[in-house]
Order: sequence, then structure tokens, then C-alpha cells
Amino acid sequence: MIALEALSTIISLAVLWVYVCWIYRGFRDDLLRQDLFDLRDRLFDLAVAKEIEFNHPAYGLLRSTINGFMLAADRMSLTSLVMFSVAGGAELREAQSSYAQRWDAALGSLPDGTKAKLAKIRDRLNDRLIMHVVATSPLTWVLFVPVAVLALVMLTTRALRLSVRRKLHARIEGFDVVGATLGGDCETPAAA
Repeated sequence: MIALEALSTIISLAVLWVYVCWIYRGFRDDLLRQDLFDLRDRLFDLAVAKEIEFNHPAYGLLRSTINGFMLAADRMSLTSLVMFSVAGGAELREAQSSYAQRWDAALGSLPDGTKAKLAKIRDRLNDRLIMHVVATSPLTWVLFVPVAVLALVMLTTRALRLSVRRKLHARIEGFDVVGATLGGDCETPAAA
């Protein structure tokens, strides 16, 4: 009996591992790439609408950034980001500073409306990357799943309690007269 339960547990864990490591991860990689394609299309639409030139440095830098993340989508993880940050050290900080300076210089000659649209695309790019890293991290799953289950239980309990309360509200109001009568209220229908 115990051996059968152990075998069942091992098989369940193996199926879960396959799901998380291959099926779900592949889905999240494809979702990230699709989101990045959409962002790149928005950038392209700005150039088609003549809000920015195709050969403008800001267009080229943002497009190259999006393309780079499309290529690396399957390698983006919390572990790789931590390792990259730790191993990068001073070189990484210098590269980040250089990128920020190039980005600011590229935006300098653009109208404020176009700057805002490019900044929005870049912010969405960063949001998508953060969501991808969080959604594919086993650490996030270990921390998130218990919290999500607890939140779901609390919301379900609250919704159930409110539903029952609404259904029984009219009946409960009928008991108010009993309390008033017992409390000595002389103007209840029974006393009149």
C-alpha cells in the first residue's frame, strides 16, 4: 500500500516536472516572444506614421533591444539574471550607464509626444520581461502557490459568506422583531 502511494507520488511529481520545465516554460517563452513582436510592431507603426524615422538612433536602439530579448527569451530566467548581475560587476554597471546615455542622447531631438510613446514601449518591454522571469522561476512558484491558494480560500470564503448573508438577510430581519420584543419594545406588532 505504501509502495503504491510512493509510486503514485513519484509519477505525479515527474508529470509536474515535465509540465513546468517543458510545457509551461515553452508556453511562457512563446508568450514573451509574441508580446515582444507586438511591441516591435508598435514601434514600427510609429515610424510608418512618421513620428520617428526608421534610421533614427532611438528607433534603432529600441528595435535592437527588443530583437535581442526575442532571441534570448528561452534563456531569460531569475537564475540567469542573478548570475549575470553577480558576474557582470563593474562591466555590467558601465554597460548600463552607456546604454542609458545612448538612450537619453537618442531621445534628445524627438518631440515630447514621441518620447513619451517610446518610453511607454520601453516600459512595457521591461514589464513583460519582469512578468516572464517571475512566472518561470521555480522560486516564485514555491513562494507564490501557497500565497495564491490562501488568497483564493480567503476570497472564496468571503464570497460564500456574503452570498449566504444576502440570501438570508430577509429572514434575519424577521428576527429583529423578536429581539425588540424581548428587549421590551412596546410598539411591536405583537404588543399592539
